[in-house]
Amino acid sequence: MNGPRVAYRYDFRAPAKVNEGDEIFISYGDYKATYQYLISYGFAPEVDAGDFIVLTLAESTTATLRMIQAEDSATGFPTVLRKALEGSGTPSSLSGLVGSDGRVPDVFMRVLEAACSVSASTDTAVGALTAAVTAAVDRFPTTLSEDERALADKAGMYDEESVALDVRVRFKRTFRALQDALAHLVQHGEWSGERHNRSLVLCRSSHQSWHPLA
Repeated sequence: MNGPRVAYRYDFRAPAKVNEGDEIFISYGDYKATYQYLISYGFAPEVDAGDFIVLTLAESTTATLRMIQAEDSATGFPTVLRKALEGSGTPSSLSGLVGSDGRVPDVFMRVLEAACSVSASTDTAVGALTAAVTAAVDRFPTTLSEDERALADKAGMYDEESVALDVRVRFKRTFRALQDALAHLVQHGEWSGERHNRSLVLCRSSHQSWHPLA
């Protein structure tokens, strides 16, 4: 590891009286994926933690949308975007959790579609999301298949390298599921296994420089 090691101190306070000898439990929090356990706590659950990846609108995108909102009339700016930017809608409306089925939450897709409709982009919401996911996958130095083979070679071992490989494989499998789900949506107009009857919004402007996702 490069650079100095940093020591952290944590103080825990019990909400009730604890007697000497009592067993004490702590919570690692809700909605954590395997990689978050590894990064924050230094271990990975042996049982699948319900892995997910987080899709979030880029800060530059939200800044652009706020500028458009300020210039637009109150009736012309999509309500779903206004609520998302004001924080008065669903708390996760500017981001979405994607699990092992690869499905993107409807509220996030509605926000992304509305963002496309008022922004300088000709892409569909699904097209923008597909491009962002592909770019993220391409940045990995290894492929999912390579990691799966390396993990198979370390079967039965539990060292730092095998744990890191296991976490990386779970993470990349979620990305693969998302890519497959998006491809199915483009081809069939619905998520795999369930009808998706909302139209795919085509962005109005002809500019190509707007990238909605980080």
